[in-house]
Amino acid sequence: MVVSAITEFPVLDLVAGGAKYFDELGVGLAQYPPPAREDAPLERFAKAGIGPDRRPSESQDGQVASTLRQSALAADAIVKSTNVSTQVNGWRVNYRVTPFIADRLFRASVNRMGPGAHIAQEALYFNSQTDAANKPLTGAARYRLHFPPGQTPPVDAFWSLILYGADFFLVRNPINRYSISDRTEGLAHNPDGSLDISIHREAPEKGRENWLPAPTGPFRLVLRTYQPRPSILNQTWKPPLLERIA
Repeated sequence: MVVSAITEFPVLDLVAGGAKYFDELGVGLAQYPPPAREDAPLERFAKAGIGPDRRPSESQDGQVASTLRQSALAADAIVKSTNVSTQVNGWRVNYRVTPFIADRLFRASVNRMGPGAHIAQEALYFNSQTDAANKPLTGAARYRLHFPPGQTPPVDAFWSLILYGADFFLVRNPINRYSISDRTEGLAHNPDGSLDISIHREAPEKGRENWLPAPTGPFRLVLRTYQPRPSILNQTWKPPLLERIA
């Protein structure tokens, strides 16, 4: 029952909050009353002292507080283990974010990555931490992302490829370039119209305009597509494999 309570309203830090998560949940329930369709689970939660403006962590019943702490840990593990993404050519993407996600566990998993996620029609993010051979990305190697002619991400707004460190922070580099997009000045296409983006630590002798600097250690890439066209949404278009060239 308590695990279900967590997956109903997954906007707070379960592990750090522990039993106090449910106190904060009570504040949220009072400020933002859920719709009537949630009445049934809320009635069950009330039996454990969970509800609007209630503070179950302060219960005089030690067993209740202990159970809530254990439930927070168990629920966090369940949410983290829930797969919300699809693998496409070595990239992971979530095509299923809609204006309202009815599945509570799926909704919790999406919210764990950040409340207020874009719906698929507004933006899709393709994430990768491995190359085409499924090996972790590292600045010790050199990579190329090759878009065939006319196959850059089909969007009605814009697309961008951003490099992050393993900690999901941008990494300082000598040319202060943290992304390459369809708006990058001087981006050079090949004679046949294809596009190559180079991703590695050392500056290339040629093609510097298409170079996305990498750190010395592990990193990850996020290919963001804003207002993706139907060919992205229906998976007709897929991001290319990330090639390791050295």
